[in-house]
Amino acid sequence: MMMVGKQQKIFLIEVVCPIVTGGTGLYLRWFIYGKPDVPKATSEISLEVQSELAGFERTYDWDAAVHLVTNAGDPTAQSLPANDWYRLRRKLEIIKVGFRFNFSKQIFLYYSFFCY
Repeated sequence: MMMVGKQQKIFLIEVVCPIVTGGTGLYLRWFIYGKPDVPKATSEISLEVQSELAGFERTYDWDAAVHLVTNAGDPTAQSLPANDWYRLRRKLEIIKVGFRFNFSKQIFLYYSFFCY
């Protein structure tokens, strides 16, 4: 059984079938596992990343931009939906801040949800 926080335990005990609406599952993951501990980028790093990716975005060269971020150290950039420039910029910001993910650790999400 997965460990959950005190508030989640109370919620899950008192509510027979929780229903969470909206979003893409992001807030559901945050509710279950907590908000990721990823550092914020400084304004200087954000500007550096923006200028580094601006040429790719201007020429609609998504594949080359993904290749750049992958080579910088985040292989998960390849799984982003095409033209999700915000998330691609954020991945590069996180790399430039110096944060390193453990990509060899497999993460299991112990929940399922349905979209209607």
